[in-house]
Amino acid sequence: MIVIDGTKISFSNMGYFVGDKNWIHPDRVIDTYEIIFVTGGCVFIREGETDYALKKGDVLILSPNVRHYGYKKSDDASFFWLHFYAENFEKMNPRFFHVNDHYNYTLLFRRLNHLSTIGTPSAVMECELALMLLNRNEKVQSSKLFSEIADYIQVHVAAAPTVSSVAEKFGYNPDYLSKLFIKHTGLPLKKYIDRERNGFVKSLLINTNLSIKEIASTAAFLDHGALIKFFRYNNGITPTEFRAQNFATHTNNQ
Repeated sequence: MIVIDGTKISFSNMGYFVGDKNWIHPDRVIDTYEIIFVTGGCVFIREGETDYALKKGDVLILSPNVRHYGYKKSDDASFFWLHFYAENFEKMNPRFFHVNDHYNYTLLFRRLNHLSTIGTPSAVMECELALMLLNRNEKVQSSKLFSEIADYIQVHVAAAPTVSSVAEKFGYNPDYLSKLFIKHTGLPLKKYIDRERNGFVKSLLINTNLSIKEIASTAAFLDHGALIKFFRYNNGITPTEFRAQNFATHTNNQ
């Protein structure tokens, strides 16, 4: 158990769920909080009297001892789920939000899932979980313009957007946009784009069997040498070394 600002948090378990066609969330009441981070499809959940249609990038924290169930069938739904116990958690909001940096959030959950799968001590898991919960407010305190640009970068990350191309697309001065992104993420626009490209490349390395040359082409690098240089600069290791780390993933029902 870890205590932060009077909130006690204890990790229980987690995994990754991939649903079949016409899957529907089971009807149940559990004694833990549950984080659901959607990576694909749409997940239809009713908690109490509230309906949620969760899409890719949405995060929902379900409450303990409150009935939740699927109110509509889903096709090809996939999500990370994480159960934890907490005291005095009521003051920690929000419970539902959308993340703009989907690739990096996915990598965060993959890391947590990997740590859980290899039997990492609960104290370490609880520290990682607490940091994620405390930082989630940064995901929602954003302006409409920031959200639109962040979503645009995520959708077009494979085409290697630049500061100038984004500024031209939205009709704003590049310096203004960089200040906007520093305000909301702590990163200037150029570094934010690099972070998203880095997350996209990591996702391809982990989730596909594409060669380094093929990934370089998919992510709009001039050649695989440019990709290796970019990746080593941002991660301290080569793409091949990163792929060889072989993340373990616990995949099953909740």
